[in-house]
Formats: sequence, C-alpha cells, structure tokens
Amino acid sequence: MSALKAPGNVHPLLPDHTQLPCNNEPLTGDPAQPPRVLLPNHLQLPFRDDRPVENSQEHPQSELLSAPLMPVLRKLYPGDRCYIGRDVGVYFQYTDPPSNGCRAPDWFLVPDVPLLLDGQMRRSYVMWHELEPPLVVIEYASGDGSEERDQTPQAGKFWVYERGVHAAYYAIFVWATGNLEVYHRQNNRLARMEPNERGHYAVAPLDVELGVWQGEYEGVTTHWLRWFGTDGAMLPTPEEEAQKLADENRRLAAKYERLAERVKALGLAAKLRCQVTADLHGSSRVLCQPRRQLGRSPR
Repeated sequence: MSALKAPGNVHPLLPDHTQLPCNNEPLTGDPAQPPRVLLPNHLQLPFRDDRPVENSQEHPQSELLSAPLMPVLRKLYPGDRCYIGRDVGVYFQYTDPPSNGCRAPDWFLVPDVPLLLDGQMRRSYVMWHELEPPLVVIEYASGDGSEERDQTPQAGKFWVYERGVHAAYYAIFVWATGNLEVYHRQNNRLARMEPNERGHYAVAPLDVELGVWQGEYEGVTTHWLRWFGTDGAMLPTPEEEAQKLADENRRLAAKYERLAERVKALGLAAKLRCQVTADLHGSSRVLCQPRRQLGRSPR
C-alpha cells in the first residue's frame, strides 16, 4: 500500500512512554481531566492508494473465496457478525505517515465483528478501534512468494501479519504455479502447516479446508483457491449450486419420463390380456385384474 490519500487531517502521533503520566500523575495540571488522545477512525485514515491490481484474476479469485463461504459464516456468526476485506487496508499501528502502519491483504476475514460500523461500510479495518484480529489473511503472489514471506521488522508482509496484525492463519497463493502455503499461529508465531491427505489445509474455527482447484471460473481455466468441507467436497458458488439443482431436475425429469412410458406400456399390455381372457371364457362376467408379478399367470 503506497501513496495513500487521506480524506482529511490526520491526528498527531500518540505520546510515547516519556510523555505519558506515571504514578497516577495526570498529563495536564488538572487532576480532574485525565489525558485523552483521540485516535483516527476508518473515516479519517487514508483508504485508497490508486495502484492497479497486479493480476486480472484478483477480483474473481476473491469472489470465489467469499461467495461459497457465506452460508458457513451466516451459520457460525448470525446477524452479519463477520467482515470480509478485499484489498482493504488493515491499520495495525499508528504511525507517521499512516501508511507505514497499514497493509492491504488481498483477502481477509474477521469473525465476530459487525458488518457495518455505525451504519457505514468500512473504508479500512482499524485494529485500535475494533481490537479483533483477522482470523484468515490471504495474499496472492504474482512473483515467487518472496515478498509475501518477507520477515523484515515493521515492513515485511510476513512480519506484519504475524506480529502486527496477529492473524491466526496466513496463506500465500502463488499464481504461476498454483502453490499454496498456509501458516497457523502457534505460541504467538506463525508456523507452516502440513497439508492433509487431500492436499488441503484445515481452518478449524470455520470447520472448512483451504485448497487448490484446477478448473474453469468466469471463462478462465487455471489454478483457483477454493474452500472445501471437512469431507473434501468443494463448497459451491451460488452459480454452481444453481447449475447442480438444474442438472438434478433434468435427471429427475428424464427418469419420470422413462417411468411414465413404462407404466403406459404395462397398462396397454394388461388391457390386451384382459380382452383375450374374456374371449376364451366366452363370458362377460370375467374380471380383469393387473398381475402382481410380470411373467406369471394369475391363479
């Protein structure tokens, strides 16, 4: 995130340990007025950088992650108590300039927070106001992933997501190869996970798995990052779910059509058998009943 544009004046920097009161001494001369420092919120901080996307697949990939996961999130966090960010700035530290304390992951999920803030969509995710760290952070690597693994203090993406943002899960998806790396927080550090027998990575709090799917989406056949159930079944998009229902309806319609033709044929055969039986007995009192089993004469 660079060249961020701020909508207005940014508040001064926070006081450090030499400027804050100690031993219950107030910062000002008036003991009745405790020191107050107003931190900027998402409406006051820079929220865009005007940089072009690095890959045209970023937007469809983010939609492919978001849409299939929504039924799971609505069940786990009813009342729209979760937030998905896509190229949205995460402010983890108050700095001057503000952009030094911000990173914009390609995709991230924060559970148990309101979808809207005071009735407005977030311009950015400001951790000193919301306090809840992201559960999952995902970066799409246009290169070999070196930038996403950078652990340079205060600057490298890995360092920021591990020690600044405190993400519980951090995934690096390399476009060119379809390679996926997933890290999970253990002992306050991100440790690389091993995939399961399906090549997926379990995200236990959501009861889902993250993996790579080779297929077509929006006219492009390539590697895509997808969510899977714990049984290995891929979570469908709304379009895939609708197509699945349409295919099932066509299958059932064809089945019922074949069954109707068979019933029609059986009904005609039963009618012919009744006529022959009546002629042989020479009596109009003969009753014709459908046979219980095909191929056997009534007793």
